[in-house]
Amino acid sequence: MKKLFLFLSLLLLLISPLLAQKNYMDAIVNDACGCLEKVSTDLNTDQTTLELGLCIIEAALPYKEQILADYGINLENMDTEGGKLGNLIGVKMASVCPKLLVALSEQATEDKEDDTPKERFFSGQVTKINTDLFVNFTIKNEEGKSLKFYWLTFIKANDGMLQDYEKLKGKKVRIMYLQQEFFDPKIEEYRYFNVITSLSNP
Repeated sequence: MKKLFLFLSLLLLLISPLLAQKNYMDAIVNDACGCLEKVSTDLNTDQTTLELGLCIIEAALPYKEQILADYGINLENMDTEGGKLGNLIGVKMASVCPKLLVALSEQATEDKEDDTPKERFFSGQVTKINTDLFVNFTIKNEEGKSLKFYWLTFIKANDGMLQDYEKLKGKKVRIMYLQQEFFDPKIEEYRYFNVITSLSNP
């Protein structure tokens, strides 16, 4: 009987740390999932990722000593250890709140699709043609709004329009274009340029 009691006592000593570890990890995962449920679905991918990281950190902080002892992750150095913590908790979250994580993943996919430049159009009279480095056209519409458009890539155009593009000045055209971001050395920062995709008669 004494041997059985001793065996059970030793077994309990061995199991207790494992149970304690499981309990605090479960608490972290549950708290992180609960926090994530409150995150707005209107945020973009970067903001959602940031909120996920904050939820994990907030849930893990009360157990930073246990995490350091059990997994060697120091929550005092989140710049270098943040990725390890995210991987550790994120994997466990996948079994507790999978639907939430799938929804966030789908949102990230939609955000990437939304980042694709959308083709736009502008119609008006060509008031200026500049050929300093790239050919660009200044076009003024009927409301008096003037925009500059750049010929940087292959353009779909009506026959003869590009061969004699200098003759377009004073004529009305319809332009399809994309807004793309490029570095402007004059102002030493990135800005949007209107890049022509097609040129036709109005």
